[in-house]
Amino acid sequence: MLYSASSKRARDEIDPVTNKARKERPRPLSWLTDDLRLHIAAQLDDSDDCASLCLADPRLGLLALQSPQLKPHFNTPLFGVAMRLKTGGFINEALLRRYAADSRSERAGCEWLERKNGGRPCIQVDIIKRREQGPEVEEYDLKERWRLETEEGAVIVQLRYHSGMVCHYEGGERGRERMVRCDSGKIGWKAFYGCASLASITISDSVMQIGTLAFYDCTSLASIVIPASVTQISDYAFQGCTSLASITILGSVTHLGDGAFKGCASLASITILGSVTHIGDETFSGCTSLMSITIPGSVTQIGWRAFYGCASLASIAIPASVKHIGTFAFYGCASLTSITIPDLVSRIQWSAFSDCTSLSSITILGSVKQIDRGAWSAFEANGYR
Repeated sequence: MLYSASSKRARDEIDPVTNKARKERPRPLSWLTDDLRLHIAAQLDDSDDCASLCLADPRLGLLALQSPQLKPHFNTPLFGVAMRLKTGGFINEALLRRYAADSRSERAGCEWLERKNGGRPCIQVDIIKRREQGPEVEEYDLKERWRLETEEGAVIVQLRYHSGMVCHYEGGERGRERMVRCDSGKIGWKAFYGCASLASITISDSVMQIGTLAFYDCTSLASIVIPASVTQISDYAFQGCTSLASITILGSVTHLGDGAFKGCASLASITILGSVTHIGDETFSGCTSLMSITIPGSVTQIGWRAFYGCASLASIAIPASVKHIGTFAFYGCASLTSITIPDLVSRIQWSAFSDCTSLSSITILGSVKQIDRGAWSAFEANGYR
């Protein structure tokens, strides 16, 4: 026998025992008006409250989600944790590490997790305050560090001193940390100094400056992309990163500090885009594998020993905007075969191209007024004048 959906619904509403119409059970909170629902939703204090009301009444959860004041409670990894706890889950180290790897992890969230852990010794929030001093700190200042760690003391996530960086530690080991957020907009002085096991890092778009010695001697770091938000790469930021093979500098960087990539012996190519005006002293000194580099037309100055000892550099295009080429700038670039000096350069400094043993062609545009002694000694030694 065929019957419509309406006839089936009507049959289901008859109680088979009493043969009377069955009263419809109201869904939880279904009797509330939308205004009253929103009033209740406005009293939510955290992601735990949001999870409770979403499970009690999904419609109320949708209304709460539409409220600008309540969206932050949903747009956090803690909401997912709260939903998991409400449905029978529990906090373990794997869950904590997933939270730590999220770019929204923060101290308040770690303290919330500690409270929700019910006193079980799975996690511990360690908050330390003490006075720190460094070369970029003008005066003693009270700094705070917080970290989330396991009972065994393995660090999961930590806010570093001075830098404003929140770092997620893989396996709890120094050298395997990953930056998940930078509140200060700056990767600070010696932030990852000597992290020999650090193989990769993602720099977020909130970072505007990479500090002095930030990645000094990170000998396992293989590649780096500098996002468009960064305007300055400070002195010796990547010095001694001997495994660093490629670098891409996007967008807004205007200053490459002294020795920024000094001694990066594996660096084969580098692309500089955007607004760089100054290549500092020794910026690429000792990059013995460097074969090609793209210098943007915004560069006006190439500093002292900027490409010193780049023995694999076979060609380089010096843009027309360059006004100054420093002493020893290309000293020992043994593979360099030709060079063109742009129109705005008025002086070729002492030993600027000295010991460039393959140099056979030099083109000087414009009005160079002074050529210092030994500017290209190897070129002269080969019989060229």
